Order: sequence, then C-alpha cells, then structure tokens
Amino acid sequence: MEILQTAVDREWKVRGAVEIADVEELHDALCGVVGGHPNSMVDLSEVESCDAASMQLLCSAVKTAERLGGRLTLKAPSDAVEACCAVLGLSFGVTKDLDQRAAVELLGAGSGGASAGGPTSGVEAGGGRVS
Repeated sequence: MEILQTAVDREWKVRGAVEIADVEELHDALCGVVGGHPNSMVDLSEVESCDAASMQLLCSAVKTAERLGGRLTLKAPSDAVEACCAVLGLSFGVTKDLDQRAAVELLGAGSGGASAGGPTSGVEAGGGRVS
C-alpha cells in the first residue's frame, strides 16, 4: 500500500492492497491528513483490494474530520473498494464520494467503530484520540 499526496492541494491517493496488515500505516497517514488539512480528499481509484478493517478506518477518518470541523471526502472508489462497500452495505452513491452521512450509517452514530480498541477504533488528531 502507498499513500501519496497528489499535485492537487489537499488530495491524497491510496494505491495497492489496503488490508488489515496496513491499518497502522493507514491510520498514521490519516491522522496527518485529518489533523493538518481540515478539508481534504482521498482518491481510492487505484486501490487493488481492501477489507472491512481498512474501510472502517477510512469511514472513521471521515467522521473524525467532521467532528473536528472539517471534511474528508473519499472519492473515486475502485471496483475493489466498491465491492468491499457492497459487502458492508455501504454505497458511494451517484457522486462517487463517501460523505459524513454514509460514514455515520456504517459506523453507527457515536459508536466510533466496530472494534473495541486498536488503530481502527478512531483517528488521532489534534493531540488526542478521537473516534
């Protein structure tokens, strides 16, 4: 998995396989994005495969950005991302962007994620752990 900043300001691209083994690296990268860039986009068009843990972390980052007064948009999902979302009952919709409402529906309002701890239960930003 690679996470790269694109030529477009405040946009990052995730490439390759994004799976539970990558969650810590993805978590750390998302902390930097959410904490340092309140209105950002993450392009998922080059994700070759992903799993539920990775999708949960991405949705948690969307929810955390909103809670911190910003917005993180997940855009251009690859076929692999859409397939993972379909299994989870999540859809990117017509605009192909995952918004706050969809992230909250996936994670449950105020639940902070499905896990009881570890790097997928929230995103750290601004000096404290938020989920």
